[in-house]
Amino acid sequence: MSALPSPAGGLRGVFGRAVAVLLDFDGPICGVFTGLSDREAAQRLVAVLARHSEQVPGDLARTRDPFDVLRHVTDELPALAREVEEALRVVEVEAVMSAAPTPHAAEVMRCCGDTGRKVAVVSNNSAAAVVAYLRHHDLLRLVDVVSAREPGDEARLKPNPHLVHQACQRLRVESGDCVLVGDSATDVQAAHTAGVPAIGYADKPGKGERLRQAGADAVVVSMAELVTPDLE
Repeated sequence: MSALPSPAGGLRGVFGRAVAVLLDFDGPICGVFTGLSDREAAQRLVAVLARHSEQVPGDLARTRDPFDVLRHVTDELPALAREVEEALRVVEVEAVMSAAPTPHAAEVMRCCGDTGRKVAVVSNNSAAAVVAYLRHHDLLRLVDVVSAREPGDEARLKPNPHLVHQACQRLRVESGDCVLVGDSATDVQAAHTAGVPAIGYADKPGKGERLRQAGADAVVVSMAELVTPDLE
């Protein structure tokens, strides 16, 4: 499989010149909710609202995305934001113990180290979950920085550029010298707002076009494309 052509210089131009690689977590590194489902995670957060006798809108009660619940609480019930974020953090740490690794993700991290590139994980998932997964798979030593959700970050998650800016600052690398690999439009938006080029990871049919429409500078359909020697 090969990268789809990009009007912004293609994969070689975007990835080849980067001195630091920022990786989204859920998608490019693993499928967080593959053992424990996203539906189960969302329902655990809805249960927190129920314990406080909060009325849950019908669409929220049926959601499969726990971040829908977190966003709702952040916007509408800020007094409960910390409790819901903590509940999400607990379920994420549980989920990553059975998360399916993304093929070739570990190779990408090793290749970055071998070629002198720094690596950061930039994620709306909790920092605790990211570190737990990396440690469980003996990958933590390959990552220089984890810039992920902490308590109080509920309103500053991607597409807000906060986590991307934070990663660049902690790496001590200029934003234009980084590249972010993500699988959603919000990843692309956060990267570009922070001045970072973005590579879209399109692991499902139709995702490549959505990422391109979001402005991705290049699109790959396999993380293996980022291990290709001629990109070094």
